[in-house]
Amino acid sequence: MATAAFRLELRALGFSADAARTITDDQEISSLEELKILMDVDVVELCKALRRPGGTINNPQGRAAGQPARIPNPGVNVPLRAVENLKMAAYYIRHHDRISRDVLPGMITLLNVRALRPE
Repeated sequence: MATAAFRLELRALGFSADAARTITDDQEISSLEELKILMDVDVVELCKALRRPGGTINNPQGRAAGQPARIPNPGVNVPLRAVENLKMAAYYIRHHDRISRDVLPGMITLLNVRALRPE
């Protein structure tokens, strides 16, 4: 699956464009196979890393008087809805693997993912 298509599926799950880019580029999770191996605790840790990646970045206000050149990396916003949807997406892929069904690009939708959620 192309990275751009995978990012669109992440966007459909509730991630912002920045968060989707960070997942695919910085965390190198850009395929259904990579997503399939994530357990719930791994998804929580991934989202924690997105929110607080550590390190510093260039300060956009760095040229203003009294402003430091570098600031702590603020990370990206990750809503709880996106975290829960990503957990369900990983489960959805593992479920299809268990029942010997393929997951094709475009199948990771809110409707499909939430269909497996207990009521």
